[in-house]
Amino acid sequence: MLKYKYLVYIIVTMLISTELSFLAGAQEGKPETQSLLEKNLVIVPYEYKPSGRRDPFLSILELNKRRRKQLQKGTKDTRILSPLETANLPSIKLIGIVIDQRDKYASVVLSDGRYFVIKQGAYLGTNGGKVYDIKPDRVIVKEETMDDVGKPLVKTISICLSPEESIGCNF
Repeated sequence: MLKYKYLVYIIVTMLISTELSFLAGAQEGKPETQSLLEKNLVIVPYEYKPSGRRDPFLSILELNKRRRKQLQKGTKDTRILSPLETANLPSIKLIGIVIDQRDKYASVVLSDGRYFVIKQGAYLGTNGGKVYDIKPDRVIVKEETMDDVGKPLVKTISICLSPEESIGCNF
């Protein structure tokens, strides 16, 4: 590393001496060299317009994170969250399902011991999951999220009555 440091010093010194000799020759009045200050230079002002371009110093991951937040802000409604929406899906236990001729209901218990009855269309979980369907042995929840690139991603999660007997349950 030390020899590269000296090499850089040598190169910089050579460049400076070359530039100084050029300027000294221009100041002596040699006809073949003309001073840069004596030339009629037209300076064109340049204005950078960042509209429609991304910040080159901003990480792409950070940019995608900001885009996801903006999309979530635009789609979120301003309403008070129920206790079911503040609980994590793995902490919600399904304890019973009732299927009527008109509707389907499911009974769930949260980790703090509170019981709730839900039906299709209810919001469930911290990621904005919605009850998609209630089957005789499980409740299917769909969460709409964004992946790392910013594309919408729909995640289907099943909460089963007895995970030992059911195949394809997440919890």
